[in-house]
Amino acid sequence: MPEDARTYADTRFQICAPEIREGIEAERAALRQSAGPFGSPMARAFEVIEDTKKLSKALAQARLDTVVDSLRRFGHSVRPYRDLILNEVSAGVRAGGASAQAEIERVSLAVGGLPNTSGLLADVNRTEAEIIADAARRLRLAELEDGPPRAAGTSTSYDIAFMRLAVDEAAKCVPETGRTRPRVGAVVARGGVLLASAHRGELKRGEHAEYTVLEGKLETTPVAGATVYTTLEPCTSRNPPKMPCAERLIERKIARVVIGILDPNPEISGRGQRRLREANIVTEFFPSDLMAEIEELNRAFSAQFPSAGAARRPLETNAPSAAPAPLPPPPSLEPAEMRGLQSLLDQIARFEELMAGMRQRHEWDTPTMLTRLEALRPVASHAAPLLAQSTGIPEPTVREWIRDADYTDGPNEALVALRFVVKKTIDGLP
Repeated sequence: MPEDARTYADTRFQICAPEIREGIEAERAALRQSAGPFGSPMARAFEVIEDTKKLSKALAQARLDTVVDSLRRFGHSVRPYRDLILNEVSAGVRAGGASAQAEIERVSLAVGGLPNTSGLLADVNRTEAEIIADAARRLRLAELEDGPPRAAGTSTSYDIAFMRLAVDEAAKCVPETGRTRPRVGAVVARGGVLLASAHRGELKRGEHAEYTVLEGKLETTPVAGATVYTTLEPCTSRNPPKMPCAERLIERKIARVVIGILDPNPEISGRGQRRLREANIVTEFFPSDLMAEIEELNRAFSAQFPSAGAARRPLETNAPSAAPAPLPPPPSLEPAEMRGLQSLLDQIARFEELMAGMRQRHEWDTPTMLTRLEALRPVASHAAPLLAQSTGIPEPTVREWIRDADYTDGPNEALVALRFVVKKTIDGLP
């Protein structure tokens, strides 16, 4: 097998295999807690067989999927390596079966013999054969789906199909009350096979598309090594105890993320992609025609950020752009008003420092955070008309940021935006 694909596949499997084992062990522990420990040696033997089936099947599927995905990622066809892949998967399955048989024999020896030891051992052998046969069928399917080899970083036909499906999912989003929210669709696939798709708010109002597809639809499905196609760059901050989508993708061991557009907020645009790359997740982008569709779907959302278009697609066109409408001249402020703005900026900075310290210590002092917020909001609300006039950002948007500012386990997007407009206002005043 080519070295690039081999190294990548081995790395991904080493990451996801412990997760699979821990999941099955946790499931067994929960079963014992609810039903009580199995008392008889025979029951213990059946427990060993059942756990072996689950573990061997999950590991075989993960191994096969990571190898197939790695070959395709680096532009190789599956077909020349079919026998090698099947032999590797089979060896892993047989090793698991041998461990199970050894445990059954140990239990039998400890109690002076089980009633049907030979039958139990034969059951393990049948399980091995079934899992290997299933792996062979999945490999044949991969061969059928495998088109001509592709260069790394280019899209296959099924990539385009899954991107198209993600855009269609985004179009299903319904408006939410209050602040304008993005319309986002997400798709999870592995080895050219669709696992699930979802859109923002599909199962519960306000839930992000990545959360819905990974936790609402694939919570118990191993997705390590899979590709996620999402129309909007994954977020990097949520209010506790929610987890940012970028961190969730990392936690679920996603191998590759294909992004439609970056976040239109220039203050945070690109953070999600950088976080994924830091975690060694491959990031790619939708083609320009699908990007244009996503931008059109999110025109109202992007309008909240005047410089969003330039931040997202700086090289898309050489056509001269229309000159931006001039902002009104900056207002003349009394010294007390200027001090009020500077005080607001200082309050935001101290609040963010307090948040950072609590995150570092893993200690959340909620009463203190709420007290600081309630002291900050009235000052910001009083300044909202001035902030809007000075920056050209609609006043309702500024007031939404003031309302949504909160303490979080990561940078709060509303608070970051509020600090930005306050500093921009101060810098622009005479």
